[in-house]
Amino acid sequence: MNPCEEKIIEAAQSVKGRIVCTGSWGAYPSWLAGRLSETLDRPILIVHPHIEDSDCAADEIHSFISKQPMFLPAWEGEQDLSDSVGETAAERLKAAAKIPELSAGDVMCASVQALSQPLPDPEGLEADALSISCGKNLEPELAASWLADQGYEPCEAVDAPGEFAKRGGILDIYPPAAGITDAQGQEEKTRPIRIEFFGDEVETIRYINLDNQTSEGEIQKAEIYSRIQPMPEGGLSVFELLRKDAVIIFAEPSEASEVLQAYLSRVSGSGKYFTFSQIYKAASELCLIEVSRFGSAGGEENHIQLCVESIDKYKAEAGSVLEKSQEALGRLCEQAETGEEVLLFCESAGQIKRTKQLILSQRSSVPENLHIKIGYVREGFSSRQEGLTVIGHHEIFAREFVRRRAARIRRSAGVHSLSDLASGDYVVHLTNGIAIYRGTKIIEQNQCPREHMILEFADEAKIFVPVENISLVHKYIGSGGMKPSLSKLGGKRWFNQKKKAYDAVMDMASEMLELQAKRNEAGGFAFSQDCDWQREFEDAFPYQETPDQIKAIEEIKADMQSPKPMERLLCGDVGYGKTEIAMRAAFKAVLSGKQTALLAPTTILTIQHANTFRNRFAGYPVRIEVLNRFISAGRAKEIIEQSRAGRIDILIGTHRLLSKDIAFADLGLLIIDEEQRFGVEHKEKLKKLKVNVDILSLSATPIPRTLHMSLMGIRDISTLSTPPLDRRSVATSIHRYDNSLIKQIISRELAREGQVFFLHNIVKTIDKTANLLRELFPDSNIAVAHGQMNKKRLEKSMLDFAMKKIDILVCSTIIESGIDIPNANTIVINNADRFGLAQLHQLRGRVGRFKRKARAELLIPPDRPITPVAARRLKAIEEYSELGAGFQIALRDLEIRGAGNILGAEQSGHIDTVGYELYCQMLKNAVKQLKGDHTIPKPETSLNLGFSAYIPKNYIPSDKQRLGAYRKAAEAETLEDLLLLEKELKDLFGKLPEQAVWLIDLAKIKLRASENLIARIKAQGQDLVFTFSPQADDSKAADIFNRTSRRVTAVDKKTVHVRLSKHHFEPPTILAFLRKLFSC
Repeated sequence: MNPCEEKIIEAAQSVKGRIVCTGSWGAYPSWLAGRLSETLDRPILIVHPHIEDSDCAADEIHSFISKQPMFLPAWEGEQDLSDSVGETAAERLKAAAKIPELSAGDVMCASVQALSQPLPDPEGLEADALSISCGKNLEPELAASWLADQGYEPCEAVDAPGEFAKRGGILDIYPPAAGITDAQGQEEKTRPIRIEFFGDEVETIRYINLDNQTSEGEIQKAEIYSRIQPMPEGGLSVFELLRKDAVIIFAEPSEASEVLQAYLSRVSGSGKYFTFSQIYKAASELCLIEVSRFGSAGGEENHIQLCVESIDKYKAEAGSVLEKSQEALGRLCEQAETGEEVLLFCESAGQIKRTKQLILSQRSSVPENLHIKIGYVREGFSSRQEGLTVIGHHEIFAREFVRRRAARIRRSAGVHSLSDLASGDYVVHLTNGIAIYRGTKIIEQNQCPREHMILEFADEAKIFVPVENISLVHKYIGSGGMKPSLSKLGGKRWFNQKKKAYDAVMDMASEMLELQAKRNEAGGFAFSQDCDWQREFEDAFPYQETPDQIKAIEEIKADMQSPKPMERLLCGDVGYGKTEIAMRAAFKAVLSGKQTALLAPTTILTIQHANTFRNRFAGYPVRIEVLNRFISAGRAKEIIEQSRAGRIDILIGTHRLLSKDIAFADLGLLIIDEEQRFGVEHKEKLKKLKVNVDILSLSATPIPRTLHMSLMGIRDISTLSTPPLDRRSVATSIHRYDNSLIKQIISRELAREGQVFFLHNIVKTIDKTANLLRELFPDSNIAVAHGQMNKKRLEKSMLDFAMKKIDILVCSTIIESGIDIPNANTIVINNADRFGLAQLHQLRGRVGRFKRKARAELLIPPDRPITPVAARRLKAIEEYSELGAGFQIALRDLEIRGAGNILGAEQSGHIDTVGYELYCQMLKNAVKQLKGDHTIPKPETSLNLGFSAYIPKNYIPSDKQRLGAYRKAAEAETLEDLLLLEKELKDLFGKLPEQAVWLIDLAKIKLRASENLIARIKAQGQDLVFTFSPQADDSKAADIFNRTSRRVTAVDKKTVHVRLSKHHFEPPTILAFLRKLFSC
């Protein structure tokens, strides 16, 4: 331990007052907190001026010590402190309960903003809590009533903190804060829970898996806190809750004073907050250690001058990134060999391996005092007195600092076309055509009540479709703005429309297969298998790959390693990790001695890609260049010559790459970002470039699953539907334009030290809008960015915004693709009614890339009416704000704009004619036919057994959820699907009623009967009549009915009667007989 630290510890043990330390740098305050945690028998609070600093400090301290520090978040900007909503609320409520329990060695990190915001009394929290434990008597209705009274929102299925759902004897709760104890008595983090009652007794408490709404694990008890927290006047400060022997480390107190003053000036009701003087005074009454980079205490008794320096001296000043990194590592090794301790923190095991290999390429071993670990240090430091250097991997390799966080991976929900079906919606009946859905009705036939869907056709003609035949009905999705014509029952028009659409589908599929065959005949290059460098490169990815990313990477590698030319489309929602996959493919190409070209639609996107690629490839001998309109003619000429000579490995550019003067020595991979945004002329040039080259196309417009499945076999597609770690949903709101509202929205983001995109897509008035914002925010830095600007000004605006020098960027849609600014978490879109749905979703994707809750505020004119189509777009973008919403957006975009953006305009009209779902079915069948798939189609088995099987409305009251259950039963492809459905219904709604059990049994029988090519099973007198489909082999019947001892009569080759006794026609008995017959 160095003399300075000894002095700090000695003073901290004996003094209740102020210790001033100057000469700090980088992560030293975090290091000091870790040292004091291990040395002092007291809790420690470390305070930073900025919210992001305190969050980072928690990770840094955990890298130094094994114990995870507690983090106290700040309200995100302007908040009503009596309203406790969302994740920040949950963390602050839990903190209020835990701060008094902080004990020896515990560390808490907080920003000065977090300390300025009062906390509720922990005793009041417990008094207002709902206590739930297994075996406890609690009426479900009273529990639901309490939740509603305490500010919880009722819903059909919980998905966000603060929601609850009651379904009979099942109560789901997603508490914003809760004390949850697992079956072993250990405290767990807050998660949604499912409580199952037996009468008025709590039978079980389980966690809810939000991916599929099923429950898992067991919980012993839970304390559910109110969402409406009564706050005493002024509330409580952190210091009133802390132990009186706590040690406070205050990093940069002068800066903290200025930051808090600016923060309080931006929030309304700041009288409820604590001022800096109040915070500082309270801290001074405990043991306060001030740590600053600069300044002098002027001979104060407890002043300590630290000898801590930056680590800049370890960085090389010349050469390539790889040369600089090797030189920096060499200097660190030399330092370690002198006896000094060197801690080098890497983000992954891959980075550790790569770093050691670079060291061993220069010397025989890694010095004993050089410790290479997984951890996070945003900015390193060197302490001469302690003989210690702490440095981050990103600092050596000139990479951006990335914090890897463990978070729950959540797959975005799939889309069922009936999941949001409402009365009045248009539907397509497979055999009768387009109709209007008019709800459901219980109809009694032969004393058997059955639920039917009511469909209304032309001339108000109606049919009633039994819900067990729900697979015949799909929601109509076509072009927006136009209502489809209703089909006439019994007419020929629907048959002719289907035939015409099918012929067009066959033509399109045939053309695509022909192109595919030509490429395969031309032959391609088989890229090499993964080598050590490829594995190291992938291991160095500072995040955990999602399952979808892993699958897509495997598919792309298999394509590249095959001698057939790859042509794969990679679809994924905004920010779902497409670029990382593209970089791995590019690296594989480079390692095989091939060049890669990346084509992007905009100049800004090429700059973003170039920065991302250079950052990711740092430390490897890979040459990356960019060609766009910002590159001078002279420099562009040099790049083109070097590309032709093979001295450039990866060339990134706009359509400039398609010019005649561009040439490659050995192009192996072409990556096309957002191909649909290139014009017809560019696409023709692309076709010539594509001949023998592997092609990877990226699209942020996800393809709906049904279309994806239909295209299988004629287009290789990989989809990403799982959000990456730290990706957040974006709260989306629509407002009429109002200056006071704009001030409130932007102030909220600036108050939490974030940045704002203000999108105004009319270049003529963009400067006027910027000046208006300057009047509203005179103390903020505001810049303008649009495509018609001088290239140097545009580049400067974008760079300054990325470097956090700009608070508000007033911009055009130039930011639509690829711009990644994690600190910008609010986007305001002016005249939002003028944008398409997919474009709005793309723009919204510019935010939500950091762990804070992001917001998209859509502004519409205060006085101009908006069109019905625009209103539908805005409603859809507001509704679908959750992660993975791009798949729902893609379907709604089909509904509103048509399908021209996916399949081309010529196919859009056919989708309008027959509806999207039927079109996809036709496409799937066409591909099978063209590929020579002669599989005998399974019949849609009809069952008429003389009794009703349905889901009672008192079991699933919601029409939407009930229809969803019917659809799952009807579309199940395996017995496992039906067993899963049965388990899911029991989990969500409790024990299945008799009629619902029969429904599942009938679905199992129908599935097995269809597999055996049975078209119909009917109860007739004392017989069960089995009718086989025309395609069934004559031996089928013998195979099946040899299993029964009942009397079997073959009326003809396709019809078989089985004689049963009278009691066998009771539902449980006949179902048991058929299940045994079909082994299900």
